[in-house]
Amino acid sequence: MKKEISFESEHLYYRHSETAPSSERFQLHTHSHIEILIFIKGDADYIVEGNIYPLKPFDILITKSNEMHQIKHRSNALYERVVISLPDSFFEEYGCGIYKNFFTYHPIGTNNCIRLNEPDRQYLLSFFSRIERYIEDSETIDCNAVVHCAAVEIIHFLNFAHKNTSADYTQNHSVNKILSYINKEISEDLNLDSIAKYMYMSKYHLCRIFKQHTGLTINNYIANKRILLAREYYMQGVSLSEACIMAGFPSYCSFYKTYHNLTGKAPKNDIENYKGDR
Repeated sequence: MKKEISFESEHLYYRHSETAPSSERFQLHTHSHIEILIFIKGDADYIVEGNIYPLKPFDILITKSNEMHQIKHRSNALYERVVISLPDSFFEEYGCGIYKNFFTYHPIGTNNCIRLNEPDRQYLLSFFSRIERYIEDSETIDCNAVVHCAAVEIIHFLNFAHKNTSADYTQNHSVNKILSYINKEISEDLNLDSIAKYMYMSKYHLCRIFKQHTGLTINNYIANKRILLAREYYMQGVSLSEACIMAGFPSYCSFYKTYHNLTGKAPKNDIENYKGDR
């Protein structure tokens, strides 16, 4: 089953189910938008910045554009989800700026999962029915306006639902401390020696626990975070050569090489496309 709608090349409602999901397809990643994922069926954990959320049906996962995340399947059970994607600009464009803080200003890797009570689950089911009817109607008429309204409705719902209940998650305090330190010092001269000294750990133990809990090496995590930061500076009008230095790369050459190695693309054109997707 697959139902989806995009409008104005910005927002997407996507519902999909698949049997025997392959973990290779669900690698650690980020988006250029806010992602709302509603987990309907499956046997999986959701990992955000090293924190692990064991999932239950109708859990709602919210990640902002700079949060690295992935879903990790524990078995081959049927996996079904709904994904709603929103650019950061959505809140101002559609008059719902009062709801923005919950989606964009939570600390990285925290408050990402909402666990609904039964009445709220029933609301979600009715919401799916309505928006999927709009998708079917859009084959014959323009339904952009009503889909926008539905997106605002779900944002309103989530702002209140998260106050009622939230899901527990497991975390490794050492890894969280490492992540916090890296994110704080991302523009500085970070290396394994300085992080190990800060953590009072051997480099071997540091690398082992970080890879175990995040799925990435420390150097790979730093590179991804610096790329995200360079993108943000560029979005703010800083030249790309300056933005990469401000983000912690020693030179544009180093930035270009790292970007190409991680994405397979040249940075400037790819970041322009990223900018257009926001």
